[in-house]
Amino acid sequence: MVKCRICGKRGLFISNNGIGICKSCALESENSNNNKNDDVFFDSNDLSEDRFFYKYGLNIQEKLTKIICLTEKNKYDDALVALDELKKYCFNKGKAGESYFNREFMRGYLKRDASYYESILFQKQKHESQKEISKCIPIERPRIIQIIKSNPGILQKDMYAQYEASGKRSVVVAIIQALVKDDVIKKVKKGNSYQLYMKDKN
Repeated sequence: MVKCRICGKRGLFISNNGIGICKSCALESENSNNNKNDDVFFDSNDLSEDRFFYKYGLNIQEKLTKIICLTEKNKYDDALVALDELKKYCFNKGKAGESYFNREFMRGYLKRDASYYESILFQKQKHESQKEISKCIPIERPRIIQIIKSNPGILQKDMYAQYEASGKRSVVVAIIQALVKDDVIKKVKKGNSYQLYMKDKN
């Protein structure tokens, strides 16, 4: 747990790359600036990234919370719009705000990490893919059961191969997992794959 860089206390922080301020210090800073116009443009000579976050951290946190809530509700397009609003907010504060946003949201903490934009787009793509799979399952499940009935011991990888061309491999994976869980079929290890059998209901 990091210390507040203002008062030195340990606790919950609005953090900026591991450097944080506690809420009481953030509120004190916010109150001290209530008589100033929040939309004033600051040049990089006026604010460093850390001072920028110290001054505007609460507003950023509020906007970020909105983005997270929209993402959790699978409202990815709205989340991207909200992220654009956060970008405009930061950029309107000058070079420090622009630099802060680019560092925090436009690239990952590590080179291999996705940026915040990429992360939301990935979640959107994954959600849409899962919706498509859900639509296909009622249609393909009876067909897969029939294939296993007609070909006892068919290899799971061969089952995948039958659906590879249609791009429905992920559908087959989901259905086989569900059939095993529902105790409809059983899997027997065979080399680098599994043989699939109908479960004996007796």
